[in-house]
Amino acid sequence: MKGLFLKDLKLMLNQKRFLALILVICICFSFTDANYLFILNFLSFVFCLIAITTISYDEFDEGNLYLFTLPFSRKQYVIEKFLLGLISGVSGIVIGIIIVALSSFINGNVVTIDLAYISLFSLLILFLVISIMLPIEINFSGDKSRIVLIIVFGIILLMFIGIKKILELNNIDISNLITNLNATLLLFLITTLIIIGIFISILISLHFIQDKEF
Repeated sequence: MKGLFLKDLKLMLNQKRFLALILVICICFSFTDANYLFILNFLSFVFCLIAITTISYDEFDEGNLYLFTLPFSRKQYVIEKFLLGLISGVSGIVIGIIIVALSSFINGNVVTIDLAYISLFSLLILFLVISIMLPIEINFSGDKSRIVLIIVFGIILLMFIGIKKILELNNIDISNLITNLNATLLLFLITTLIIIGIFISILISLHFIQDKEF
């Protein structure tokens, strides 16, 4: 699996100019009134996306025909891609925290505990994004995966909007509802759902990769 990590890191380094541009944009945003949550989630998503799209590079010019003759299993391949996406996304969050902390220091602002909560929320979002992206990229790859991802995230967004509208029609304030919930219980429920989602995502990805012929 170490060889797969090294291969993918070299593939990701081919995007270093793009990553540098993204970092510059985030640094500029950090000196504005931009929400810190946006900066952390944006960096996390971009880093994770670049990691997961190494699957498309593997399939370029039927590269998998050679790749899967090497001594690793398809299960190891899926787990490596998940870990790569996770490590890359977490790296994006860490870089985002550093950018936010430095810009706050330069602007004379105090970094509060809210940054820790924002970072934790960004980490939970990262797990959700990887769980959705991984099976889609493995099954479709290339341009088709981009289209499917847009559709899936669009459906999720519409679902959230629909749920919000239903709650508003029933005079239920979602903000107060979440605030009144026990923070520990809420974190436990979210973490449990994410773990289940990750497990299902890996199982689906394994099913897709097993069905592929190289």
